Amino acid sequence: MRFPAENLMPKQATLSVDASGSISMDFAFEYFELEGQDGEAVSFDSSIRADLVHLPIADLKSLQNQGFDFPINPDDGYIDASVYICHAHNPVDISRIEFGALEGDVVRLKVFSRWLMEFEGTGFNDFDYEFSTLAKFV
Repeated sequence: MRFPAENLMPKQATLSVDASGSISMDFAFEYFELEGQDGEAVSFDSSIRADLVHLPIADLKSLQNQGFDFPINPDDGYIDASVYICHAHNPVDISRIEFGALEGDVVRLKVFSRWLMEFEGTGFNDFDYEFSTLAKFV
Protein backbone atom coordinates (compact mmCIF):
# COMPACT_ATOMS: atom_id res chain seq x y z
CA MET A 1 0.00 0.00 0.00
CA ARG A 2 1.29 3.45 -0.89
CA PHE A 3 2.05 5.81 2.00
CA PRO A 4 0.51 9.26 1.29
CA ALA A 5 3.80 11.19 1.42
CA GLU A 6 2.03 14.21 -0.08
CA ASN A 7 0.35 14.65 3.34
CA LEU A 8 3.68 15.00 5.14
CA MET A 9 4.09 18.65 6.14
CA PRO A 10 7.39 19.43 7.92
CA LYS A 11 6.94 21.78 10.90
CA GLN A 12 10.38 22.32 12.38
CA ALA A 13 13.63 20.64 13.28
CA THR A 14 15.76 20.79 16.38
CA LEU A 15 19.43 19.90 16.60
CA SER A 16 21.34 19.17 19.79
CA VAL A 17 24.95 18.21 20.50
CA ASP A 18 25.92 15.70 23.18
CA ALA A 19 29.15 15.62 25.22
CA SER A 20 30.90 13.49 22.57
CA GLY A 21 30.15 16.01 19.81
CA SER A 22 27.54 13.79 18.16
CA ILE A 23 24.47 15.62 16.87
CA SER A 24 20.88 14.47 17.34
CA MET A 25 18.12 15.80 15.11
CA ASP A 26 14.36 15.76 15.47
CA PHE A 27 12.26 16.55 12.38
CA ALA A 28 8.65 17.27 13.38
CA PHE A 29 5.66 16.98 11.02
CA GLU A 30 2.07 18.20 11.14
CA TYR A 31 -0.52 15.72 12.38
CA PHE A 32 -2.72 13.90 9.85
CA GLU A 33 -4.76 10.73 9.60
CA LEU A 34 -4.42 8.05 6.96
CA GLU A 35 -5.93 4.71 6.17
CA GLY A 36 -3.87 1.73 7.28
CA GLN A 37 -4.14 -1.99 6.72
CA ASP A 38 -7.67 -3.36 6.68
CA GLY A 39 -9.03 0.20 6.34
CA GLU A 40 -8.36 1.19 9.96
CA ALA A 41 -7.56 4.84 10.71
CA VAL A 42 -3.93 5.52 11.54
CA SER A 43 -2.78 8.75 13.18
CA PHE A 44 0.49 10.24 12.04
CA ASP A 45 1.71 12.33 14.95
CA SER A 46 5.40 11.61 14.84
CA SER A 47 8.80 12.95 13.97
CA ILE A 48 11.96 11.54 12.51
CA ARG A 49 14.45 11.03 15.29
CA ALA A 50 18.03 10.97 13.98
CA ASP A 51 20.95 10.14 16.26
CA LEU A 52 24.70 9.73 15.78
CA VAL A 53 24.90 12.46 13.13
CA HIS A 54 28.57 13.18 12.62
CA LEU A 55 29.31 16.57 11.09
CA PRO A 56 32.71 18.25 10.96
CA ILE A 57 31.32 21.27 12.80
CA ALA A 58 28.54 21.72 15.31
CA ASP A 59 27.29 25.30 15.18
CA LEU A 60 24.83 26.90 12.81
CA LYS A 61 27.20 29.58 11.56
CA SER A 62 29.79 27.12 10.31
CA LEU A 63 27.19 24.70 8.86
CA GLN A 64 25.43 27.27 6.69
CA ASN A 65 25.54 26.85 2.91
CA GLN A 66 27.07 23.37 3.13
CA GLY A 67 25.82 19.93 2.14
CA PHE A 68 26.81 16.58 3.63
CA ASP A 69 26.35 13.08 2.21
CA PHE A 70 25.87 10.09 4.48
CA PRO A 71 26.18 6.36 3.86
CA ILE A 72 23.16 4.10 4.25
CA ASN A 73 22.75 1.71 7.20
CA PRO A 74 24.71 -0.53 7.95
CA ASP A 75 27.76 1.27 6.46
CA ASP A 76 29.97 3.16 8.93
CA GLY A 77 28.92 6.77 9.39
CA TYR A 78 25.21 6.23 8.64
CA ILE A 79 22.57 8.28 10.47
CA ASP A 80 20.55 6.14 12.90
CA ALA A 81 17.05 7.49 12.17
CA SER A 82 13.48 6.27 12.52
CA VAL A 83 9.88 7.41 12.55
CA TYR A 84 7.24 5.90 14.82
CA ILE A 85 4.08 4.80 13.00
CA CYS A 86 1.81 1.75 13.15
CA HIS A 87 3.17 0.84 16.60
CA ALA A 88 6.77 0.51 15.38
CA HIS A 89 9.93 2.51 14.87
CA ASN A 90 10.39 2.39 11.10
CA PRO A 91 13.92 3.05 9.82
CA VAL A 92 14.60 6.17 7.78
CA ASP A 93 17.75 6.38 5.69
CA ILE A 94 19.02 9.96 5.45
CA SER A 95 21.49 10.17 2.60
CA ARG A 96 22.05 13.93 2.40
CA ILE A 97 21.46 17.09 4.44
CA GLU A 98 21.92 20.55 2.95
CA PHE A 99 22.19 23.58 5.23
CA GLY A 100 21.06 26.94 3.85
CA ALA A 101 21.95 30.43 5.00
CA LEU A 102 21.53 31.37 8.64
CA GLU A 103 18.30 33.33 9.21
CA GLY A 104 18.64 34.80 12.69
CA ASP A 105 18.97 31.80 15.01
CA VAL A 106 17.62 29.22 12.52
CA VAL A 107 18.85 27.64 9.32
CA ARG A 108 16.88 26.04 6.50
CA LEU A 109 17.63 22.34 5.99
CA LYS A 110 16.94 20.20 2.96
CA VAL A 111 16.83 16.49 3.77
CA PHE A 112 17.00 13.57 1.34
CA SER A 113 15.52 10.42 2.86
CA ARG A 114 14.11 6.97 2.22
CA TRP A 115 11.43 5.72 4.58
CA LEU A 116 11.64 1.94 5.06
CA MET A 117 8.01 1.21 5.91
CA GLU A 118 8.13 -2.44 4.80
CA PHE A 119 10.83 -3.30 7.37
CA GLU A 120 8.38 -3.36 10.31
CA GLY A 121 5.41 -4.69 8.31
CA THR A 122 3.31 -1.52 8.42
CA GLY A 123 1.53 -2.43 5.19
CA PHE A 124 2.97 0.64 3.49
CA ASN A 125 5.58 0.60 0.74
CA ASP A 126 9.03 2.13 1.17
CA PHE A 127 9.32 5.58 -0.39
CA ASP A 128 11.78 8.40 -1.04
CA TYR A 129 11.00 11.76 0.55
CA GLU A 130 12.85 15.04 0.12
CA PHE A 131 11.80 17.91 2.39
CA SER A 132 12.84 21.32 3.68
CA THR A 133 12.31 22.81 7.11
CA LEU A 134 13.79 25.37 9.48
CA ALA A 135 16.12 24.07 12.19
CA LYS A 136 17.33 25.47 15.46
CA PHE A 137 20.08 24.32 17.84
CA VAL A 138 18.74 23.69 21.34
